[in-house]
Amino acid sequence: MMEWQSYKIEEIKTGSDESGNRLALQFCQDYKDLFGPDAHCCHTCPSFENKINKYIQKISTMKEVKNSGFELKPMYNGIQPKFGAAPVSNGNLTDEKAIELINEHPKGKDLFEKLPDNIDELMEGGDSGQTFDQQVNSLLKPQLVQVATALELETEGNVKELKARIIENGEVDLDELLAE
Repeated sequence: MMEWQSYKIEEIKTGSDESGNRLALQFCQDYKDLFGPDAHCCHTCPSFENKINKYIQKISTMKEVKNSGFELKPMYNGIQPKFGAAPVSNGNLTDEKAIELINEHPKGKDLFEKLPDNIDELMEGGDSGQTFDQQVNSLLKPQLVQVATALELETEGNVKELKARIIENGEVDLDELLAE
């Protein structure tokens, strides 16, 4: 990815690199890498300037992305970790997201072109470094009811209420409760 924040908008729209390639086309590719392959980026559309600003803002506000060397295969670039989740691409892939994909997706490690040398060490965490709140928030309603029942909490209500009760109760070993 190029350092687009160092370019002026007009440069991106009309300029070329040293090889004669249009910067606008390169920008659109980087835009899709960051926001997923389904992200629309039309360098001739009136909204192109908004896309540039959105990209620069996203890059500027992103925390330092920790990626130890994971790289998705091109055919999986833009895959969703689970239904309804934001797409994961090589442009926004973190260790946490990569491990989640390996653990959750049937193809696991086969989704990746490259894996870091320390893959076993990274995988040792088991819960992919998730906090207790994140673990609870990833549970489905039947699992939430099971945990709430084991903790002798009220099981009525919607998913949001169940999650709040479990989190409010305090940290417990979810794996142990779900194994019962």
